[in-house]
Amino acid sequence: MRPEWFRKRAGRLRRGCVPEVLTAIEQGYLSPSWADKLYRKLPADEQRERITALLTRKDRERVRCRVVVEILRRPVEAGATDLHLLRQDLTSALSSADS
Repeated sequence: MRPEWFRKRAGRLRRGCVPEVLTAIEQGYLSPSWADKLYRKLPADEQRERITALLTRKDRERVRCRVVVEILRRPVEAGATDLHLLRQDLTSALSSADS
């Protein structure tokens, strides 16, 4: 059984947030407490604008992390120890991921 505050927060979010914010909560992009504090009292247009910016930033971060993991995985699997070359690879990959 969930605590009463949890049910109350869920009700406030359903009543006060646009569907895009609720979807972001369900997908794990945003916690219910942050949505309650930051989004619930905003007008619908501003909620949509802010959640779109948040999702864009989170997706960009996710892509950058995947690039870094892939760049780091290759030399480790090959047994390479040249850190200077690894730094160059990371720098060039991240600059191309930002483009």
